[in-house]
Amino acid sequence: MRGTAARLVGAMTTGLLLLPAVAWAAPEWRSLTDGLGWGPCATVTFHLNESTVPPGVDARADIAAAMAAVNASAGRTVVVLDPAPTTATQDGTDGVNSIHWTDLGVRTGPGQIQVTGYAATAWTSEAIVNGDIVIDHNDWAQAPDWMREATLAHELGHALGLAHVADAHEVMSYGYIDDGDGLGAGTATALRALYGPGLDCGSTPVLVDSFGAELPEHGPTPPRVAVGSVGAGASSVRDLAIDAAVRTGHERGGGQWATHAVVCRDDAFPDCLAGAPLAGDSAPLLYVPGGAAGTLSPADPVVGYLRAVLPPSAPIYVLGGTAAVSDAVVSTLQAEWSDVRRLAGPTRYETAVEVAREVVRRNPAPAAALLARSDNPADAVTAGAAAARLGLPLVLTMSDALHPAVGSALAEFGAAETIVLGGEAALSRAVFDDLAARGLAPERVAGRTRTETAVAIARHPDLWGVTELADEAAFIGLNGWHGETWALALAAAPLAATLGAPVLLTDPAGVPSAAAAGPYPGETGHYLAMLEQAPGVLGADVQVLYVGQGTWADEHAAAGFANYVGLR
Repeated sequence: MRGTAARLVGAMTTGLLLLPAVAWAAPEWRSLTDGLGWGPCATVTFHLNESTVPPGVDARADIAAAMAAVNASAGRTVVVLDPAPTTATQDGTDGVNSIHWTDLGVRTGPGQIQVTGYAATAWTSEAIVNGDIVIDHNDWAQAPDWMREATLAHELGHALGLAHVADAHEVMSYGYIDDGDGLGAGTATALRALYGPGLDCGSTPVLVDSFGAELPEHGPTPPRVAVGSVGAGASSVRDLAIDAAVRTGHERGGGQWATHAVVCRDDAFPDCLAGAPLAGDSAPLLYVPGGAAGTLSPADPVVGYLRAVLPPSAPIYVLGGTAAVSDAVVSTLQAEWSDVRRLAGPTRYETAVEVAREVVRRNPAPAAALLARSDNPADAVTAGAAAARLGLPLVLTMSDALHPAVGSALAEFGAAETIVLGGEAALSRAVFDDLAARGLAPERVAGRTRTETAVAIARHPDLWGVTELADEAAFIGLNGWHGETWALALAAAPLAATLGAPVLLTDPAGVPSAAAAGPYPGETGHYLAMLEQAPGVLGADVQVLYVGQGTWADEHAAAGFANYVGLR
């Protein structure tokens, strides 16, 4: 028996209704169960656990409305609600198809309503055999009728074998637009193929995908998704960085895999931000005690790890001046490695320039240079992994003006373009115009949020350029709103560069999923759901690594990546 849980995590506000729908050439739908249903003539009975319903909620009326919409799409009665209540909750093997409410712990910011739920569906090689629906009770009573109906219809769709889609006109999407025209043409196509009137009750329907091509084995071949974590048991960012380095070394064949090493302070980000491109895919980025009084014992795990992977003659780059990483720490490293180089300037700007100069020395004639704000690390660290893969220099400036030393350095690097990271709140129009006036060919890569900017970086053809799933694909996820996000992302950059894995950000408790609007790329979940398999690829092996799971993020966020990639 196989089973899965498909989750709807949608920050739905009235503003969502104004977003344009994604245009598709044909009604879109996807199979969750390799094209299997409950049986072409089945009627599926659900049971309500009334003891879990939030106060003030007429759950039976909400369920009846959603079931009526599903049955109308299917063209006959497919789902019904048993009048007798049940005490059953989620259990994919008990044979009771239950609907119940609980606290899933997933919320949005002030002033927003978030309706969250998931369907746990189990099936054999012949048919679906169990479907349980769980709804988050937070704000349910205050949610508008259409939202409650859409959420329940979405989860009923999962229980009937349908997976997530990207077309916002479909109820199976992440950001459903209720346009008053039913649950969507693709949803109706799939439900009628599985359960509609006139089917031969003794046959198994052959399904077609959203573009009309008949597929073998009763449906699309979903990506095979492996979910892992980096640093899940680490108690500090220093330990987490070692975990990330160990995983990178494993991917690179083990042994003394590093050609050099990059170290920076563990307690503040400014001097570290330019370090990911210097580490690249052949060096660990590790943290040492920060500050002028910091010390590093020869028995410290950081030193022990370096002994294992770095030859004594290989260079170690120390980022920042003595106020960032003390001379005492440097002395400990110099006792075992003959080439310890401090890269520093009087401020964070000049320090980033010195680091970028070394990147260019190691990787001459860069195709692009990256520019990020200096007072917030989010954009620099997500772009840093791409820069590590490509050997591109990354420098910092103030939000409202281009630092003179940075402008001179960008001209010195001779890159064909300057990629400006983030919107005008991150790097102002004045910065952009100054770059243009200097002939530095600026191009802005941005989203409406830091999570959406990470998606823009993942999609950009001169950075990751990931717009479809190849035979092997990888993604690295991490909480984009934690105070130590910078440390998680920088430590993971060499691993991301090795795997070719874009770094994508989540909210503290889930994967944001708002659809694209105007020139912007959409949030992480929307982006993952939009990724089609590359031409000629019947299946894909997708590796999802979540950084810091357990200490730095809620488990829902890590699990959400697998849902968005795998449940199509």
